[in-house]
Amino acid sequence: MMLGRMRRGLGALYFEGGFFGALASFSTFMSSPWTIERTASAPDASEATQKYVWLAHVTNLAAGAFVSLLARSLAPLAGTATGTAYMHYVYKYSRRCGLEKGVDWWGQSGFSGAAASVSVGADVRPR
Repeated sequence: MMLGRMRRGLGALYFEGGFFGALASFSTFMSSPWTIERTASAPDASEATQKYVWLAHVTNLAAGAFVSLLARSLAPLAGTATGTAYMHYVYKYSRRCGLEKGVDWWGQSGFSGAAASVSVGADVRPR
């Protein structure tokens, strides 16, 4: 009975680790969904977005499978797959919103790197 509880507890930790590992992987390969939405209408940026989304998918699922083998449990892979599916939806949604709005934030604002010095909360939308 106690062994069963311990296994369930470990399974939950494995799942959580896989889930948040997947989210961290998207942070590694991608920028924020806000940036994706703001650059969706720029053909080069939109194409790059798709490339990095799929790179994150492959990396996540390979890592999740490897950890599942090490742990002898499907929980890490299940967590990774759940986190990957969630992030796929988030990025797909943000890209679709940007395409619908026709937003090309970098192109319209003449981004030259100066935006990094803009204070938080400042209105940096193109006029």
